[in-house]
This record gives sequence, C-alpha cells and structure tokens, in this order.
Amino acid sequence: MKELEIKKVPFMGAELMAARDKDGVIWGGVRWMCDGIGLSRNQRDNQTQKIKADTVLSKGAGNFPLPTNGGVQEVLCLKLDFVPIWLAKISITPTMEAETPELSEKLMEYQLKAKDVLAAAFLPVAATPDLDTLSPELRLLINMELKQKEQDRAIEQMSQRIDSIRDVVALSPASWRKDTSRMIARIANQMGGTEHIQDVYKGVYSLVNERARVSLEKRLTNKLRRMADEGVCLSARERMTILDVIADDKKLIEIYIAIVKEIAIKFGVYLEAEAS
Repeated sequence: MKELEIKKVPFMGAELMAARDKDGVIWGGVRWMCDGIGLSRNQRDNQTQKIKADTVLSKGAGNFPLPTNGGVQEVLCLKLDFVPIWLAKISITPTMEAETPELSEKLMEYQLKAKDVLAAAFLPVAATPDLDTLSPELRLLINMELKQKEQDRAIEQMSQRIDSIRDVVALSPASWRKDTSRMIARIANQMGGTEHIQDVYKGVYSLVNERARVSLEKRLTNKLRRMADEGVCLSARERMTILDVIADDKKLIEIYIAIVKEIAIKFGVYLEAEAS
C-alpha cells in the first residue's frame, strides 16, 4: 500500500510494529503484539482467526505489507481504537499461566498502555530548551509562560467545546433531515468509519421507539399499505424510509432531533457550516 508510514515501537522489552495510512489512521501489527505478550505461535494464529471471525474486531482489521523476518508480507493489523477491545478479549487459561506465569502481567500492561504507546510513536516531538543551562530567574519566567500557555489552551478548548454544543443545540427543525444526516455521519466516523452509519441510525430509531412509545417499523409498514391502496406507484413506495415516517409527525421530529443532539454531544460531534 502506498503512502504507508511504518514504525518500530519499543515496548516492555519487545518491538511492536505500527503503521499510519494516508488517511492518518494508525494500525498495530497483531503478530508483534502477540509475540510481545508472550503468546506461542499457535496461540498467535488462534488470535488471528478470532479477530477475523469476531463481529466487532473484524470491522477494525486489515492487512498491510509490513517488514518481517521473511521479508515484506501482508500481515493482519488492527485500527488503534480496536486494540484495547481485542486485548481485553484474550483469556488466560490455567495452562498458559502455568507455562508462562509472566503472561498475565504483560497482558494487563498491554491492555492499559499499548494503544497509547503506538499512538505516541506518530506524534511530533517538540523541541524543548535545556532549562538547566539558564539562570534561575529565566527558568522561572519560562515556566510561568509555559503554565500560562497551558491555561490558555485549556480555556480555548473549553470555549470550542461550548461553541460546539451551542451549534448542536441550535439545530433547526427546518433543515432537520440534512443536518441530522451530517451529524450521524460524523458520529459514525468517531466510532471508526462510515460503515457504522447504519448502526447509529438503528440506535437512534430504537431510542425514538422507546421515548415516543411507538413502533417506527410498524408505522412504515402501515404507510406503505396506505400508499398501495391509494395507487401510489411501486418506485415511490420503495423510496419510503423510516425518516419519512418521522417526517409525518411533528412530535417524532422533535424527539428524533433531541436524540441525535444527545449522541452528537456525547461523541464531541457538532454541526459545521457548509462551505459556500
């Protein structure tokens, strides 16, 4: 794969392999993490198969050409956000613990720190002055300046957060379909990619059913029957969705918008103005 940035990352006496693709997504090589934890080759192969078969983990898995002892090979990698999920699913059997007693301790360290270590490998290293060579007065001034910048940064981040929430809360019912669609797409991206869009919609619909005490699916079925009885053509009926059902009821629109807002705020997603 082109534009793939590859790095070897030292961690707990082992060397992990990580890559960042052209979209900025960081991936961790599964085989290196297995070796670092202390899994045998058979156990490593077993973990590879489990990842591919797992409903959740398989969504964050991909093969990348990485350097191995046998040359560059396509190897299984996990998106960074999926690494802790995978590690949390590894079970330490009594046999494994007896053969490698340090395995449990290493696994816990990987569960807690591996994601951050892999991510840190791709963060820019800022140049810092050698404060020991400066006078005490100058060191004090520099430290005061650094603390002030940290405070300013924290205030700016809080201000952006407040503005983001304000944008979400101000979502207009007049353009609710377009705006909520954009929000849901951003929420899906926060969850790992556009493949999660339908999962977000399903979750929102489920909450609407619960809060409004309705069945959107049943309402859609009834709507389609009425349209058929009224002679509406098949192509028009096939274009009908649950959103059309929601659009028929002002109360459902309000509930739907409120739920999307809540999820957007939870994921730190807000409504940006479209480019003119």
